[in-house]
Amino acid sequence: MAGLIREAIARFESVGLTLPELSIHAHPTSAGCRGKCGLFTAAESGDRVDLCVRMQHTILHELAHAWERHNVDDATRQRFLDYSGLEAWNDPEADWDKRGIEVAAQTIAWGLLDIPITNADRFEHQLDQFELLTGFGSPRL
Repeated sequence: MAGLIREAIARFESVGLTLPELSIHAHPTSAGCRGKCGLFTAAESGDRVDLCVRMQHTILHELAHAWERHNVDDATRQRFLDYSGLEAWNDPEADWDKRGIEVAAQTIAWGLLDIPITNADRFEHQLDQFELLTGFGSPRL
């Protein structure tokens, strides 16, 4: 899994998205991620990413949480919520796919995947979301 993690970090760096200092831990089962595929934890002692699956999208998603936390301001978060039709950034009562923080991490991970997009019109909404968060277009184009 170390190679996949290095590749994901390199994907962020290749487009100028600087990740904060992180502690990254790979686990053989989902028990290390509280039953999830991956987990980002922000703490005063340092940010941590736990990974329990060997999937590029999941690794990018968890790293995206770390990037977002350190690089997206409240005004951008609100613009993202408004554009995406979401009501809350990180409401634990909201469904996972209705939380801005999760949709943002999904958006960044999707925008950084190494699979090129050949029909940009079909993905206009996702591409706009990516640009809203990062300030530039997805490297998938």
